[in-house]
Amino acid sequence: MIHHETGCSADDISNILNALGDVVKDKFGDGNNNVEIKLFPGLKISSSFIPHEQFVSHLGISNIDSVLKLNAEFSKRFRKEIKNKHKLLYG
Repeated sequence: MIHHETGCSADDISNILNALGDVVKDKFGDGNNNVEIKLFPGLKISSSFIPHEQFVSHLGISNIDSVLKLNAEFSKRFRKEIKNKHKLLYG
């Protein structure tokens, strides 16, 4: 779909998306406590580090060193556009 939308080659798109994936993994995995990346207008991904002293497990897990929490957030406008497209397709 991106190829048809942009005219870029499928190989170039694949290389860019793979590189983006590597950047996201590097940024989130490099030890910084809180990271936020705006992938494109309307979509933001973030991570937050929870030290084991602050982590509370409702499952009775007690041997966790730390937790890396990952989130994705859609802007209100972006969610509305997605819902409008869905509504057009499925009524």
